[in-house]
Amino acid sequence: ESSVFTIRTRYPSRVGIISKENSYEIIAKYPKVVLQLAHSVVRRLSPFVRQIDFALDWATYEAGIAIYRQGDKSDSTYILLSGRLRSVFTRENGKRELAGEYGRGDLVGIVEVLTQTPRATTVLAVRDSEIAKLPSGLLDVIKIKYPVVVTRLIHLLGHRLLGTLQKFKLCHSCYSPNKRRSSRPRVELNHAFSAIGSSLYLTSNLIRKNLGPSALEPSSEYRLSSWLGQQEDQHRMVLYQCDNTFSAWTQRCIRQADCILIIACADQEPTVGKLEKQLDTFAVRTQKEFVFLHKEDGDKPRDTVKWLNMRSWGSSHHHIRCAKRMFQKRSPSKMKDVYMLPCLTAIRIFTPISR
Repeated sequence: ESSVFTIRTRYPSRVGIISKENSYEIIAKYPKVVLQLAHSVVRRLSPFVRQIDFALDWATYEAGIAIYRQGDKSDSTYILLSGRLRSVFTRENGKRELAGEYGRGDLVGIVEVLTQTPRATTVLAVRDSEIAKLPSGLLDVIKIKYPVVVTRLIHLLGHRLLGTLQKFKLCHSCYSPNKRRSSRPRVELNHAFSAIGSSLYLTSNLIRKNLGPSALEPSSEYRLSSWLGQQEDQHRMVLYQCDNTFSAWTQRCIRQADCILIIACADQEPTVGKLEKQLDTFAVRTQKEFVFLHKEDGDKPRDTVKWLNMRSWGSSHHHIRCAKRMFQKRSPSKMKDVYMLPCLTAIRIFTPISR
């Protein structure tokens, strides 16, 4: 991440510089170095910040796990560091209703803590989520020491209640690519998304290129999660492309996704891919949508029912008429050059794929 500080020398100084690559290499060979680095950072923090750090609980929840349930005692506020949570209200007749969703940086459960009432809803992790748990006792200490915090919390709550529906939510798109045309839907979607803000697409090859060949191994789990979180901060839209197999990266894509897109060419015969068969059990709560790509001069949609009857998990489907460039045979590098042409630098927001 970019530094939040500007550092200047007060006196003539001699400074040693260790590059990021060399730092990772040293940590990989000598893991205990991390403890020394952490100690050097902690001893420079103020006592109050250290107390908060020790009082906070950091936890990771897999998709489908409940953070808390309706009727539980309200003893903590949760800060969502990464991922997505869903709030569900259960009526007396057992019927469940969606109460809302939470994204990165949202405060969860603070209303019940401030009003000292039991939990009004059940909150579940929609995808793998990292959460900081703020005990109510710590919140009371902060309010006494810094009363302005209460004003800030009320301000945040007001924005949460009034502005949630207008706020654009980050959408992770994860799709099972057709081997022959895998790069084209990805590049086209990324190009269309850039009309509403910064967008980024990620593949397993790109991850290994940026974080090293061992980036997808279990030993690099924290480093990968942290890096992906930074990308969510820097980009409004992030697309994850699965591998062609049910690899560790494919599972990560599915767990990270807010919305899973299954993309197929409409001129193909109806079939179910190997990865799709895993979706029904692996991503139960994630929204899944099917996208049919049609040639610009192609026939009208047909056999849609056959495609949909093979899948019980789809929430919706879309038919999209695509530009000719989507079906032209080009290498990935030449595909990128196409989108740098003057006629495409100004993105048209009313094209079928942009809508």
